[in-house]
Amino acid sequence: MNAFDRLYRHYVFDLREALGAANEWWTKLQVKIAGETSSKEEAARMIVDRWPFGPSSHPFVLAVFRKYYLSVVAINEETETYGHAHDSVERTPPSEDDWGIDDEDDDNRRFEDGVPIAPWLLLVDALHGEDEDLVEAVVWLVYQPVGLDASDHVV
Repeated sequence: MNAFDRLYRHYVFDLREALGAANEWWTKLQVKIAGETSSKEEAARMIVDRWPFGPSSHPFVLAVFRKYYLSVVAINEETETYGHAHDSVERTPPSEDDWGIDDEDDDNRRFEDGVPIAPWLLLVDALHGEDEDLVEAVVWLVYQPVGLDASDHVV
């Protein structure tokens, strides 16, 4: 499994956790606003006016997207500098459950070794298929929550 494949696996896990918390927050917010207004329609309008992309706009979800965006950029920079990525991605500690699992199975790779990718490919496009349930959460991110410093490095 290469650096991007490991990163993707961690990203999906973290995104699911963030969305769980964001969905819980969203449900509580809907109940709270509904109790403060005279109608469900007014409550829905107020919520959508403030949070147009629903739970996906929660800071937890944005933080995960940003973290992994920056990780893709870091792996790309390592690949361009050294021809391959070093150990820049947190590794999952080995466990007894790993026995019998072949991490080097080429059929399980989504990304090519030594080939830089656009962050959007890992963060959105790769979700289609196996992790389709997560696509709706990130496809609405119409901006990338990153910027450039004075040296044009992604921050």
